[in-house]
Amino acid sequence: MRYTQERGFTLIELLIVIAIILVLIAMALPNFLEAQLRARVTSAQGSMKSTATALEAYAVDWRGRYPWGAALENLSNPMLPPEEGFEAHLPAILTTPIAYMTELLPDPFTNLVVEGSDRELLAPFHYNEEKTLEALGEPAFLPALSLALYGQLRSGKYYIFSHGPDGDHDESLDRSEAGKETCRYSPTNGTKSNGDIYYFGPGVGFN
Repeated sequence: MRYTQERGFTLIELLIVIAIILVLIAMALPNFLEAQLRARVTSAQGSMKSTATALEAYAVDWRGRYPWGAALENLSNPMLPPEEGFEAHLPAILTTPIAYMTELLPDPFTNLVVEGSDRELLAPFHYNEEKTLEALGEPAFLPALSLALYGQLRSGKYYIFSHGPDGDHDESLDRSEAGKETCRYSPTNGTKSNGDIYYFGPGVGFN
């Protein structure tokens, strides 16, 4: 009986196969990451719409008043009046004692976390409304923001915003902070481009 010896792959052939696999991964990875980023943008916009629905339900119960913005360190107790210079977020009053939403939805593009809980949570979306801004001595902020973003005044009593894919807070109405310019995120400028995602309410939306 004759036996034949099977020939295996040589080292060169294995290296060629590995090189081809790495090239294919390098070609596919950017498209995968971009699709993942687009999905996060869509998720953020969906969460902001859900949050706006909760805010409108709150306003119905409170005769047109929207909740105060809350400091990240104290979401359960919005400050009345708020301390000067704090960055407002959605308050926990939307979840308890009346559950207008089951939980404060996090901004998927922020690196801020809520400390002091049994687990670290991503910070909820930034949020502010006209009465909070008046208490801060900034009654013209909403109109100024509308002009900066859209080039015209938009009706709105509150706004919600996400840091957007670049992860930065791109908002400086007086251009006082170097490198910052108030702008809206637009995927036409690149999937990971500058700009924040804004939602104005009631009834204005993203545009």
